[in-house]
Amino acid sequence: MHIEVYGRPMCDACEATINLIERVGVAYNYHNIEQMSSDELTELMTRKSPETRTVPIIFVDGRQLGDINELREFFEFKGKSTEILG
Repeated sequence: MHIEVYGRPMCDACEATINLIERVGVAYNYHNIEQMSSDELTELMTRKSPETRTVPIIFVDGRQLGDINELREFFEFKGKSTEILG
């Protein structure tokens, strides 16, 4: 499973997404959109995710998911617990 998250600092939804992924224990790549070049941003916004205008932008195995709730449902479908342990 390959997960990519595009986000930015000080974004509560981005932080919640990363926390969920780490809680599940799955490896991921995080891309800070504020550190991406204009060419990289153009590629993201025109080819990878042309309909999306907010972060986080989440991809699992190249397929874009809508939001953290869809990611949570995906993990649960795959048998990964999304509950907070403690």
